[in-house]
Amino acid sequence: MFKITNHVLMSGYYREKFDANLIILLDLVTIVARISHSEYLDEKQELSLNNYRDFYNSIASIISHQYKTIETGSSLLHLCTNASTERISFSKDYPCWMTTHLLFGCGANANVYASDGNTPLHHLAKNIPTTNVLKMVNLLNNADAHLDYINNKEQTPLRSMPLLHIKIIEHLKKNTDVIRLKCCCAKLIRQQIFSYENIFSTVLVGFIQKH
Repeated sequence: MFKITNHVLMSGYYREKFDANLIILLDLVTIVARISHSEYLDEKQELSLNNYRDFYNSIASIISHQYKTIETGSSLLHLCTNASTERISFSKDYPCWMTTHLLFGCGANANVYASDGNTPLHHLAKNIPTTNVLKMVNLLNNADAHLDYINNKEQTPLRSMPLLHIKIIEHLKKNTDVIRLKCCCAKLIRQQIFSYENIFSTVLVGFIQKH
């Protein structure tokens, strides 16, 4: 199923159903993630080590294509951390920490941008799940998600979060206190309104603009 869905997405056929097919792909990843984290030994043993290896290689290959939805420019990680993502199968509701963990293990980028400039951490901050909140936040932090990246509205994930989630805000602030030196430099350049676009590389310019 992974190979078939991946082929459909790569081929460009059924372009009008691209977003729906991407969510189907996410649901397949979630099913594998749920089995690999299952508390029931019988369920885990349904798949052999070779099965897991094949699944992980397929998911890593899928992630390398950097698929995004046509409507919002959302990656698999965006969809996985967004409470508004509608599941098609009987997999877990989103956000789902098990799927997030699997995507990171297969090479997903924690700082990927959607069309509105939101990172997966922005999505999670706007729609706090009822369970495993800190586990999701810690997964993103450990995957080097930037807490100081801004979206198209100049909002960081922290500013996107409803004020009623005080404990989570405090948890994020503790991580924000350890700001990387390169992030501080990027912020300083933006604040001082230096003309840097024609001086630095495209990658470095993009990094500065995200701060």
